[in-house]
Amino acid sequence: DFLSSFEVPRGVGSGLIVSAKKGIILAPSYLVQGAQWIDVILPDGGQLGAKILALDQLTGLALLKTKPFGKQEVSIRKDLPKAGERVWLVGRPRFRVVLRSTYVCESPVRIISRGITLGSFFAVEGDLKGLGSAPLFDAKGRALGFALALPNLAEGTTVKVVPGYLMALVVQKALEEEKIIWPWLGLEGVALTPAVVKALGLPVSRGLLVTRVYPGSPAAVVGIRGARKTSSLGNLLWPSGGDVLVSFNGVPVSSQADLEKLLFVTAPGKIVELKIWRGKRLQPVKVYLGRRSFVQP
Repeated sequence: DFLSSFEVPRGVGSGLIVSAKKGIILAPSYLVQGAQWIDVILPDGGQLGAKILALDQLTGLALLKTKPFGKQEVSIRKDLPKAGERVWLVGRPRFRVVLRSTYVCESPVRIISRGITLGSFFAVEGDLKGLGSAPLFDAKGRALGFALALPNLAEGTTVKVVPGYLMALVVQKALEEEKIIWPWLGLEGVALTPAVVKALGLPVSRGLLVTRVYPGSPAAVVGIRGARKTSSLGNLLWPSGGDVLVSFNGVPVSSQADLEKLLFVTAPGKIVELKIWRGKRLQPVKVYLGRRSFVQP
């Protein structure tokens, strides 16, 4: 059809009205960064000027402010959707509403953004051709993510989506802080499975097997260890020799997504307690969280 036959014009894209009452809108950063002016076309055809409140480098989202224009408030879903769940992309690439049904094909999923791995995004089937960046909604009408038309997120037949809980944090941080700042721990890992636990002889059944610790990071400073070798597990090579993270401030952790959801709501500069298994011992480790910095792509 016409809408899927042409690329979305540059400088034109879809946003999410977070609060019409407060004039708050989420939009892709690449769409508004460096713009001399920003015009918002409302669902009823009205037009308003907007300014940028914040640009977020972690998610690629921007928060815009315009004058109040109604009473609508969006409900943002904070939990990750399950694989197989039906969802809807909603956009207005040429000032006409486009509704596209798809489903979640993987959740959670990892991405690499500005040199750092994030493990709490999710992926949907399809592409963004003719639609551009767009928010996603579930069957109850709740916003559960934002699909960005970026090379590292929208490739081939799947699209990796910024999850709702990060969208909500971007809004909260932008309204409460002069600049969006994220905490930095500096480790990543893989979730344990029963087969891996048995094959590696680990003393725990659930946890995050640390595979990488970034040099100079808070995790490195306190001596947390990443994987030092690989072990054969059937026809797979599995990282081994690293610590196993089992809790963050007393809350159990069993995946990278679990860790990120706990980490990102904690302010930089806070001291947190991690519990790790090393060898056959459970050890508490206190870590002073740093501020996450971003390298330019």
